Amino acid sequence: MQTMIENFRNNETTEEQITKQLKVLLRSAYSGPKKFENHEKITEFAQKLQREYPEEFSNYLLYHLVANSTPNKQNPPALFDFPGENSVQKFIEELD
Repeated sequence: MQTMIENFRNNETTEEQITKQLKVLLRSAYSGPKKFENHEKITEFAQKLQREYPEEFSNYLLYHLVANSTPNKQNPPALFDFPGENSVQKFIEELD
């Protein structure tokens, strides 16, 4: 049976792995034949998150990935991804 620390480390590793995979997908979206269309979609999605989560959007790690912004190092994001239809992971995975 895993301890809480091992569980935490496994979740952290999973989040790191997901983030790396999403970075690869974003690079591909920005370099493919639909790069301008994808840029517009990505920008609109990041703005939508800002509108729907005005007080919390910067507290999500994957927001910073999709918005190409830098998280606050003194107060790093506490959450990984948005729920449901606002999931950054789902959005990036569905880009052409």
